[in-house]
Amino acid sequence: QWYQRRVHKQWYQRRVGGVLGHFICTGLAVICGALIAKKISVRMVTLIGALVFIGFAIASLFIDPYEENHLVPDVEGDDHNSTIFRQNKIQFVATTTTTEMA
Repeated sequence: QWYQRRVHKQWYQRRVGGVLGHFICTGLAVICGALIAKKISVRMVTLIGALVFIGFAIASLFIDPYEENHLVPDVEGDDHNSTIFRQNKIQFVATTTTTEMA
């Protein structure tokens, strides 16, 4: 509850921080893009983009989208009840975590 009140009062700083962050990232992207454009031709960028696109297309043939990835940790409190899970009838094995208070 204290966190929600504090976040509610800091909306202005979050907005200013978001705008400044986007400004800095966009500026760096433009500067880096201009520097890269001096070294690499448009034809080479197009070729690299095409190869990456084809690489992802080939990789997607070997990836099962319904395979559960056990390397991703489960988020505490997430009941997997979002629309995508319900529409595709995806079910997860229930896990229990015990925390003992001493």
